[in-house]
Amino acid sequence: MTGTNPLELRPEGSKLLKDAKAGEIELLLIYKLDRLGRSARVILNFVYELEQYGVKIRSMTEPFDTSDASGRFLLNILAAVADLETILERFSQGVDRAARQGKWLGDIIPFGYTVNEEGFLEVKEDKLPGSAYSETDNFLYQMERLEI
Repeated sequence: MTGTNPLELRPEGSKLLKDAKAGEIELLLIYKLDRLGRSARVILNFVYELEQYGVKIRSMTEPFDTSDASGRFLLNILAAVADLETILERFSQGVDRAARQGKWLGDIIPFGYTVNEEGFLEVKEDKLPGSAYSETDNFLYQMERLEI
């Protein structure tokens, strides 16, 4: 089940909310904040809802505790970091997907090439200004002259 869904839409999350409403939970001990959700909004909404039922939240790996102001402040920062990690992960997946497809990933375009609308390198056929040669033709001509 994806962490981008609100907890009430996840089977165990729904059960947790039900138990919190029933007053059966005082403290929720989590391993890491991003286990509650992948976006700051999902995390903070869930924490807010739990706090309405008197449930405090502590992390085993992160230094926050929602029972005090500094802990709630740190919670907001860590929720934003979880959001950033999700964005970076998606960006990385997009770059990997483009690389597997053979697309140009950036940096300086090699001499004699251009990047087409789909993002692939292709030989640049345009003639150089004031010349009868393209970049590729000119390069090959120069190599022949130098006997390289």
